[in-house]
Amino acid sequence: RFFSNKRIDEHKLLAPHRLKTVERMQNEDVVLCVEDTTQIDFTAHPETSGLGTLYQDYLRGLFLHPMLAVTPGGVCLGVLGAKFHARPEDRAKLSAGAKAKRSIEEKESYRWLDGYLGMNELAQTCAAQLIYVADRESDFEELLAAAQGQRGHLLVRARQDRLLEDGERMWDTVWNSPVIGVQEFEMGARPGHKARTVRQTIRSMTIELPETNKREHAIIINVVIAHEDNPPEGDEAVSWTLLTTLPVKTLADVKMVIDYYRNRWVIEVYFKVLKTGCAIEELQLETAERLKKAITLYMIVAYRVLFMVKAGRESPDLPCDSIFEEDEWKTIYAASTKK
Repeated sequence: RFFSNKRIDEHKLLAPHRLKTVERMQNEDVVLCVEDTTQIDFTAHPETSGLGTLYQDYLRGLFLHPMLAVTPGGVCLGVLGAKFHARPEDRAKLSAGAKAKRSIEEKESYRWLDGYLGMNELAQTCAAQLIYVADRESDFEELLAAAQGQRGHLLVRARQDRLLEDGERMWDTVWNSPVIGVQEFEMGARPGHKARTVRQTIRSMTIELPETNKREHAIIINVVIAHEDNPPEGDEAVSWTLLTTLPVKTLADVKMVIDYYRNRWVIEVYFKVLKTGCAIEELQLETAERLKKAITLYMIVAYRVLFMVKAGRESPDLPCDSIFEEDEWKTIYAASTKK
C-alpha cells in the first residue's frame, strides 16, 4: 500500500536524504559529484507494467541514473539525485540525420547535462568545491560548453577525438607532447584479474576547440592523458584521456585530477551493493511506479552499507555507536548472537 500511495513519489522519498547529504558536504573542502547509469533488469518479471527495453532490446527493465557525493578519499556522503528512465518498447529507429536534428533535451544523453547543471546550481551556495565526474558516455559538446567559466568544475573521460584550430587531432596533439611525470597507484582485484601496481606516464595540455558552423563559441578545455606503458602480460593497459576545467598548471595539479577521476569507481561499487546486497532486481512489484519508490529507499540503504564498509576497512576499531543508535546496535547484537 505504501508503494501504491499516489501522495508520494521517488523525489519526495529522496528529498530528506538529499538535504542531509548537502549538510555533510558543507564540512568538506572538495566534493566529487559522481554520476553514471546502470540498467535494472526485470525481464524475469513479465507481468510488471511500465517497463521499457534495456541495452539489449529483448531485456525489460529500467535505467537508473544517480549522482553520488564522494570525498577525494573515497567516502560516499550520500545520494544527491536520481533519474529513472524506461525506453519505449516500440521506439522508432531514427536515421543518423534525424538523430542529428533533435535538440539536446530530446536525447537520452541530456541526463548528463541536466546532472551537471543541477550540480553547478548547488555549487553556487555550497562551501565545498564541487566537481562533476563521469565516464565516456558524458563526453559531448553541450556539456563541455555548459561548463565554460562556471563555479562547478567538470571532469569526464574523453570518448571523442576532436579537431583543433590547426587541423590537428586532439588525441595526437596531447600524446605527442612531453611526458611531465609518472604516477603509481594500487589497483584492486577484479573478476579474472589480481590486484596490482599500475604505473602511468602523464601528459597534459590546454586546448581550444574553435568556433564552427555548429559550435557557436570556442571551447577551452584541459586534457590529461594517463597511460600505462608496460602492463603485465595478459592485462589491458590502464589508459585514460580526461577532459577537465580544473587547473593543470603543475604536475601536482594533474596528479590530483587523475586521483579525482579514480574515485569514479565508487559508483560502480554502489551499483553492486544495490543489485547484489540489496537485490533490487528481485523486487516483485506490479508497476514501474511502485518499483521506483522501492528502489529509492534501497538507494538510501545502499549508501549506508557503502559508508559502513568504507568505515570498517579504514577504522576497524571504530565503536559501533559512532554509526548506530543504541536501539539499532542492540537489536543487531541480539539478532546475531541470540543473546
